[in-house]
Amino acid sequence: RMLYFGTRDGRFNLVYPFFGNVLVGSTDIAIKDPDLAHCSTEEADYLLDAVRQILPGIPVSRDEVVLTYCGVRPLPRAEGKDIGAVTRDHAIGRDTLPGTAIPVLSLIGGKWTTHRAFSEQSADAVLTHLGKPRTVTTADMPIGGGRNYPQDEATRMAFVERLARELDVSADRAGILFDRYGTSVMALKADLSGEGRTALRLLPGYCVGEIIHICRTEQVRRLADLLLRRTAITMEGLLTPDVISETAEIAARTLAWNDKRKQAEMAFAEAEMARRSITNTRPEQAA
Repeated sequence: RMLYFGTRDGRFNLVYPFFGNVLVGSTDIAIKDPDLAHCSTEEADYLLDAVRQILPGIPVSRDEVVLTYCGVRPLPRAEGKDIGAVTRDHAIGRDTLPGTAIPVLSLIGGKWTTHRAFSEQSADAVLTHLGKPRTVTTADMPIGGGRNYPQDEATRMAFVERLARELDVSADRAGILFDRYGTSVMALKADLSGEGRTALRLLPGYCVGEIIHICRTEQVRRLADLLLRRTAITMEGLLTPDVISETAEIAARTLAWNDKRKQAEMAFAEAEMARRSITNTRPEQAA
């Protein structure tokens, strides 16, 4: 369900369904300070033009952009090499402390989709230096909501039906929760009782207990953590000032924020939302 294609300038891009919208990416622009990374006017226009190249029959414009975001990929140093030609593979650099035989391993590159493999390879390198064998492999180890995940539709339906009974929610709500959290959804049980089962007024796809549980268990320090990184609310194009206000009330009660702190968190979240708006992209040279 993904279009992966090369553009006229030799870059590779992709287009695919994403939380009810369409995700388009990506660009290759070197940056010295990752904290200054932003989706620039040039990048937004470039990506929209890439969609027009590959899907000329589907008109797209800046007005249809729900959200922009930007990440920074760590790549190995390649002086003078075109950034698009630099390898995206991860590697382990091997050095020694000056004047000694003490090894220093440096992790180079890597990304979210390969972090487990890279972690195991790094552990293997350390074990080799220590002269110790590996006793457990994580290559096929399910984690998080993937543990004991149903392997067919019948087993999935049975799990969702049991979930609906145990959480005392509708089958539709149980299905949404399962799709969102996998088998780890059972950890939400205590927070989905009473008021916790109530749907958010502005986000009926979410319930109060979910927000409470995430605030309590996912190391939420700021409201922006909850809205931008612990949930898909922003990616779904659902974040508005009113949503910020509604979720701030729940977060404030859960995390014991006073009114001053709550107002500060709302203001910061609104600023972060604005920074990701297509109307707030700025020319690359401004960085």
